[in-house]
Amino acid sequence: MTGQWRYALHDLLTGAQISEHVPFKIESYSTMLAEPGTLTAVLPLGDPAIRSMRPRELIQPRRTALVLFRDEQPVWDGIIWNRRRKRSDNTLTVGASEVRSYYARRQLRPELGYGSAKTLAYTGADLFTVFRGILADAADLTYLGLRPGDLGVEVDEGQMSGVLIDRRDSGSDNGAYHGFEFASHAQLLDDLAGTDPGCEWRIEPYLDGDRVLRRRLILGSPTIGTPDGSPNMATLEYPGDVLDYEWPDDGEQSANYVAVLGTGDGDNLKWAQAYNDAELMAGYPLLETTTSHKNDSSLTVLAERATADLASLAGDRTVPTLDLNGYAPITPGDYVRARLADEDWWPGSGIVPFEATVRVIGKTVRPGTRERTTLAIEEPRVAA
Repeated sequence: MTGQWRYALHDLLTGAQISEHVPFKIESYSTMLAEPGTLTAVLPLGDPAIRSMRPRELIQPRRTALVLFRDEQPVWDGIIWNRRRKRSDNTLTVGASEVRSYYARRQLRPELGYGSAKTLAYTGADLFTVFRGILADAADLTYLGLRPGDLGVEVDEGQMSGVLIDRRDSGSDNGAYHGFEFASHAQLLDDLAGTDPGCEWRIEPYLDGDRVLRRRLILGSPTIGTPDGSPNMATLEYPGDVLDYEWPDDGEQSANYVAVLGTGDGDNLKWAQAYNDAELMAGYPLLETTTSHKNDSSLTVLAERATADLASLAGDRTVPTLDLNGYAPITPGDYVRARLADEDWWPGSGIVPFEATVRVIGKTVRPGTRERTTLAIEEPRVAA
């Protein structure tokens, strides 16, 4: 059954509703696991009712949030970063990215004043505590009595990962977070998430008991979403609810050796390395690459980066897509079971020659009366 959709505008900082319904034309929107999802929305200006809404004043890049509701539940919340008026077809086109994109425009920086500094240091702290500390720094800025960096993202201070880490200076290693580096909060959060075992995160909208729009942080270590083997794991079948699929295997950017470069130059360079022993012992040729983390001087942190970077580059890059009929209440991070009947690619006996547990890493939805969902998946593992 097709759901009922509406597209609302809210003030980004306060969350206050600006307009309950704006008749945008949205071809599709995306939600991703490791980066902000995006959408493009078009507003036809030839309709007098739309012009009466005064869209030029209504929609303000950087301060207006576009929220998509399906059956009165928020399914997407993003910042309108740009708008484009085109006279020839009398339209206004806006581009938006999920709220996560905001933190790429914020920096951990020192307190104002010559010689001042800011340092976030942690010893034996839970991974989630460090993560929330970085996020809190973005929200805690006060200027002219305002809190212009606080998007009202709620966190669960009691949630712990069970992984203890150090982020502190030791000798010549600058392992703490220093304001003088002016690193973006997004980079710090993503770097922390990318360590071994790391974590995953997203910011999701929800309605509280008074039907007020709110935002909350979703954290998981090492992953978020419906886990493999859960009784709630969805099963997707072809033929069936899967209309079509693509299953590419790409090894062009793969590597089985990674050198991670940290601070310093020449003989003073701090760096670490990691090999994929399993591939090399299996007879694969050596494929090398380097990654850069020039703000890191801790050899411990660089070793973590090397392990995590190698894991992301090892093996063939396999990102299949499943095209589904209708809207799928599946979130990036969820594991699903795929049962695909395709004798030309997976020869076998029986009705379903291939069955695998796969993980959703991205979701693209076509809203409206002809709903469709495309899932980007990875980590195919043939079921036992």
